Amino acid sequence: MADCSRRQEYGARFQAQRNSPFNNVIKALDGITIEQGQSLPAEVTCVADNYSRKGFYALNVQAIRDADYKFRWMSCKSPESAHDSSAFTCTALGQALHRADDLLTLRLMQHGRCIASDEAYAASEVFAVPWPGAGKGDRLRDSYNFHFSSLRIDIEQAF
Repeated sequence: MADCSRRQEYGARFQAQRNSPFNNVIKALDGITIEQGQSLPAEVTCVADNYSRKGFYALNVQAIRDADYKFRWMSCKSPESAHDSSAFTCTALGQALHRADDLLTLRLMQHGRCIASDEAYAASEVFAVPWPGAGKGDRLRDSYNFHFSSLRIDIEQAF
């Protein structure tokens, strides 16, 4: 029961931050490219996988933060060439949150809680993403995307 009240509190804080209509979002997920030195061939499967399109060697870092700008989870085990959703799915947490029989996933779904993410991730019972195609002039979709973007901008700022 303590987990449920904590999640309700997280949702309320996210909602209050931006006067958002979303009271079920408890955390935000995103990925960032972190520059690193060139890996040695003995350290990685393929050195080229760590070379970014921005012209430097890097890792794809996945992170989840709460309404207080605290990072609650991070993973930096994927090369920069990995897509954000693939990098997240390769983690133990990513695999758990994609299984409907996982205890955490079940609890989130039972209490209607979700994690905000950008369009790089797939929408699900646990992940809220922007409406595809930027709403295309539909007022309800545009409003959803505006409020949703306002809600998850904080993870960008936290990075």
